[in-house]
Amino acid sequence: MDIRVLNRSKEEQLNLWAIDYAITREINKLPYIEFNVIKDHDGLWRGLETEGYIVTPDGRFTIKELDTDFDTVSVYAVYDAEFLQYNTYVISTFHGTLGGLVGTLVVNMGWTVNHHYPPDVTPAVKSYDFTELENVPTKYDALIIAMNLYDAEFKIDNINKVIDVYEARHCGEDRGAYMLDDFNISSGSIGETTEDLITVLYPRGKDGLTIESIEGVDYIINRSYCNKWIEGTWTDERYTDAQSLYNAAVALLAEKCKPTISYSLSLADLYAISGDETFRIEVGDTIRLVMNGIESRQVVVKMTQDENAPESTSIELSSAPASLTDRIIGLENRSVTGSSGGGGGATSWDAITGKPSTFPSTWDGVSGKPSTFTPSSHTHTKSQITDFAHNHDERYYTETEIDNKFNGVLDELDSK
Repeated sequence: MDIRVLNRSKEEQLNLWAIDYAITREINKLPYIEFNVIKDHDGLWRGLETEGYIVTPDGRFTIKELDTDFDTVSVYAVYDAEFLQYNTYVISTFHGTLGGLVGTLVVNMGWTVNHHYPPDVTPAVKSYDFTELENVPTKYDALIIAMNLYDAEFKIDNINKVIDVYEARHCGEDRGAYMLDDFNISSGSIGETTEDLITVLYPRGKDGLTIESIEGVDYIINRSYCNKWIEGTWTDERYTDAQSLYNAAVALLAEKCKPTISYSLSLADLYAISGDETFRIEVGDTIRLVMNGIESRQVVVKMTQDENAPESTSIELSSAPASLTDRIIGLENRSVTGSSGGGGGATSWDAITGKPSTFPSTWDGVSGKPSTFTPSSHTHTKSQITDFAHNHDERYYTETEIDNKFNGVLDELDSK
């Protein structure tokens, strides 16, 4: 690939030929490129310098690392967002929309901010006090805070000076693209986690809006995957209507009540190979994945494309994209399995009716307690409750017993 090299002052230096050029893109992170340059007899490669710049069809990148050997120079460069990274955010507090906040980052700098959001969503109006941070943030820090605050994703175009922010939606599209394990997927691995699993969701809208007028309670339940009561709270001040809040919460819980499945795949980038728009895939896109005969909709969260090996493009997919995960706060696994009769699980103390207002301070003060206890079917309980002096001999081997067993084995080996 032909690349343009600029010095640290962004002055044109020269053109070089890059080999093994690869670019990695990931949601809400700056893209980076890696490539090699053959050391020529004219010494043109010496025009490469850290904090200098590379201009490619993918944009302008800042050189962060140079690794030189006898024959080549290996280059690592990150997408140039210095206008955000190298300047502090001087506004101490903010109140407004996502587009308004990001607009304050580039005011009087000649940049354009495009604010994208679904047609059925009203842009959120939120506040943030940047003075509460331990250190003065950079403008890039403020951008990342905004992405979390408004449930958003971003893309930066440093050639045309445009920042696109996507609220309550992904930065890509649903182009109808497919990935098939017997077609364009060559290898891969699948990961499954329930780390963020939720079965009981408390939705909250603007000014503390709940769904109690719809459901009679302020939560919804989906235990279709497992019968555990695992609570989470979702707050989104865009919602001012209980029915809309309820509908969105049902859709969200339908995703969060099951394991998060992630895929790391190697596949042929048919768009790079053929140029056919039918096969175009970009980070943030929703795609159809067919593996082991099962079809699912996934989001592309990371992608590494090698110019010389489009048939071995690396891609990461997720069934629960980060933008949805960030909307769930206050996750608490109660580790309680609900009863088969419905109900069951955990509830808040304030929701319990008829509870006593005072409690005895000692065991003797408790009335109606049994005088004796009968051991249950648990095999690990002590045979006598009174004999519980933390002596574990009945449950585990003692150190002496273990030593005797090892000694017996060693004696047998010695005698053979």
